[in-house]
Amino acid sequence: MELKRIHIGDIGRIVTGKTPRTSVAENYGGDIPFLTPSDDLTNKYAPKTAKTLTSKGLSEVKNCLLPKNTICVSCIGSDLGKVVLTEEETVTNQQFNSIVPSDDFDTDFVYYLMMVVGHQLNFLSKTSTAVPIINKSFFSAFEVLVPAKEDQKRVAAVLSSIDNKIALNNRINHNLEEQAKALYKSWFVDFEPFKDGMFIDSEMGLIPEGWRVGKMSELLEVRYGKDHLALKDGTTPVYGSGGFMRYAERALYVGESVLIPRKGTLNNVMYVNSAFWTVDTMFYTVERASNAIKYCHLFLRTQDLASMNAGSAVPSMTTDILNNLLLLIPPYHVLDAFNRIVSSIYKARSQSEKESNYLSKSRDTILPQLMSGALIN
Repeated sequence: MELKRIHIGDIGRIVTGKTPRTSVAENYGGDIPFLTPSDDLTNKYAPKTAKTLTSKGLSEVKNCLLPKNTICVSCIGSDLGKVVLTEEETVTNQQFNSIVPSDDFDTDFVYYLMMVVGHQLNFLSKTSTAVPIINKSFFSAFEVLVPAKEDQKRVAAVLSSIDNKIALNNRINHNLEEQAKALYKSWFVDFEPFKDGMFIDSEMGLIPEGWRVGKMSELLEVRYGKDHLALKDGTTPVYGSGGFMRYAERALYVGESVLIPRKGTLNNVMYVNSAFWTVDTMFYTVERASNAIKYCHLFLRTQDLASMNAGSAVPSMTTDILNNLLLLIPPYHVLDAFNRIVSSIYKARSQSEKESNYLSKSRDTILPQLMSGALIN
C-alpha cells in the first residue's frame, strides 16, 4: 500500500468551533446538537449532546455548523485527541477542530486516521507546561500519511466492522437498561407488586406499609475518585466524567459500584461490577447494603442530577447533595427480591460491555498497523 505525505489541512475544510453567548438563554435548548468535551466521546459516532442550540444560537456561530460525516477532534484539555464522527448537522465549541473531508477521502478512514493523530497530539501536548491545546494552524499543518482512496476504504472496512459490533452491543445494552428501568418503575413508582397491600401517607405520597423515606447515605457510602492518568496502559478499565476512557495496568477498586460524575455530564451515572480505576472527575460509590446497589443505580438514573448543579459555569456535584438525596427505603426482603430479578439483566449488560471493551482494545492495537499499511497488501 503506497502512502503519500500530506497535511491534515489537505484532507478538507478545517473548522474550529465556537460557543454562542451563554448569557443569552434563548441561544440554548433547541434542536441543533452542540458538542463539547463534557459529552461522551468514547464511541465512533457523536452522542446525543447534553446541550443544544436554537436557531438564534446558531445565528451567532453559523459559520461553525458542521454537516453530517464531519470528523471532530478535541484539541484542548485532558480529553485532547478524542475523536467522534457526526451523524447530523452539529456545532461544536472552541475546544474542537473539525474536518469536513473532500471527495478524495473516505470519511471512515479519516476518522480512524484522526484516532492515530489524536494519540500523537495528546502526547505532544503533555510535553508543554502550559494548558494542553492544539490550535487550528498547528492542527492543519500536522503531517499524516494516507493511501489512495480505494486503500482507504479497505482499511476503514476492517476497523468499521469492529465498531459496528460495538455499536450493536451499545444498542443491546440500552434496551437492557430500559428493561431494568421499567422494572424499577413498576416496583418503586407504580407499586404494581404491592397494590393489594396497605399504604401509608408520607412526604413522598402514598407508599406501601413497612416502607419509609430516607437518605441515600443510608444505603451507599459516597467517596471521591482519584487521579490515575499517569498509569501505564494495561487491561483494567479507567472511568472519567465522560465514561470509559482507557486502560490501566492494575485495578484500584473491585466489585459492585455506581460511578457518578463530579463535573460535566452529571446524569452519566454508570454501574460497574469489575476491577476498575477512577479519575478525579468522578465520585465512586461503594455499597453498604449488599442488595441495594442496583436499586440505587436505577434510582439515580431516574433523577435529573444536572438540575441539582452546585457549580456555576461548569456543572458539578457534591457529596452533600448525593448523601442527602431522598429515596424510598423498602424492607430488606423487597430489595433482595428486586435485586435477584434485575441481576440477570445486569449480568447480560456486563458481558456485553466486556466484549465491547475487548473489541475496542483489539481495534486500537491493529489501528496503527493498518494505517501504516503493514496489514494491507
